[in-house]
Amino acid sequence: MKISATSLCPLGFLSTGDKTVPGNNGLKDQNLAIRWVKKNIIHFGGDPNCITVWGQSAGAASAHLQMLSPWSKGLFNRVISQSGTGLAYWAIAPNDTAVRNGKKLASSFNCSINSSTEMVECLKRVDAYELTERQHAFYEWFIDPMMLFRPVVEPNIENAFLPEHPAEIIKSGKAAKIPFLTGITTQDGAFRSSVIFAKPNLVEELDANFSRIAPLTFLYDEIATDKDYVTRRIKEFYFDNNTITNSSKMELTDVYTDAMFLTGANNALWLHLNHTDQPVYYYAFGYRSNYSFLDLTVNDSYNYGVSHSDDLLYLFLPKLAFPEYEPSASDENVRSTLTSLWVDFATFGNPTPNSQDYKKWKPVQSTNLEYYFVKNDTSMAERLYWNRTQMWKSFPLM
Repeated sequence: MKISATSLCPLGFLSTGDKTVPGNNGLKDQNLAIRWVKKNIIHFGGDPNCITVWGQSAGAASAHLQMLSPWSKGLFNRVISQSGTGLAYWAIAPNDTAVRNGKKLASSFNCSINSSTEMVECLKRVDAYELTERQHAFYEWFIDPMMLFRPVVEPNIENAFLPEHPAEIIKSGKAAKIPFLTGITTQDGAFRSSVIFAKPNLVEELDANFSRIAPLTFLYDEIATDKDYVTRRIKEFYFDNNTITNSSKMELTDVYTDAMFLTGANNALWLHLNHTDQPVYYYAFGYRSNYSFLDLTVNDSYNYGVSHSDDLLYLFLPKLAFPEYEPSASDENVRSTLTSLWVDFATFGNPTPNSQDYKKWKPVQSTNLEYYFVKNDTSMAERLYWNRTQMWKSFPLM
């Protein structure tokens, strides 16, 4: 079952911080859909005891959070999270932030915020389109903060979907005891950096106001206990304290890749490795053809590498996005490899049950985070972007 998270807006993730609207309605909707599949899949020739929940980006974080919720006990048998986990910095909103954003939204429609009930009743009378569009008015720089309304922990709420932070759920052994597969594309962050470099004024603004913008756009504004320190280290490590210019494209891509995807994957993997007895599989997707989803958002011939969503070109037919798409022999080979790995994981809980077909994909076995590198061919490796990983691990982040 493919999980999407299109309700990353007030309709799906408004939270009043109390029982009026505890939050996570989008995740609860997904859970109801999974329950429907569990109940009815047998009527479509499926096996109710062989269900895989699968998502990409926000959907990947959603799939992982489904795995961690007490609502999901016994509902599915494996999880695939592509470029996102419930441990990503953007996946969970601090409760005070969620409540504050809800009140900000309500105030913009002249709704009373004296009580949660009054506020919600007023918001219900607002047109749904206006409600979702209004959040764009709260951007502080470009499209940041990207997601004002996100999943939250629901403390002291009966039958909460997320009664604890995802990290605490994994540590306490309460996550679903099922195989988990996750990973990133090698330049996942290019979907952010490429758009910034398409607008020269944004590059200048980022450089001139780095200390203000960096915490916001690199997602540590709400979680760093020393934002100035983190900001200084990022400028030093990635940019060598130089001016950010048009020649800094890959450096900025790396920051976004690490802040948005690599760190969340690593944090989830370390926790699952140490606190579960189920196999965890890690991958990096590094194959780039002549097509990229960046082609749909920027008019730039620069090769940013393998961007966010580019792996989807080899799992779904891309003709709608790229009508002229004609796959090369290498494209077809990668598509065959990736679909076989995913289908075998969904079927057996092991992406290479028959290692005669492909190089054996071993689960993560140590804190070095062994991973499967998918390019024209496949190979096992470890310590993906390790210097960058260790730096983010050292940051004072909650």
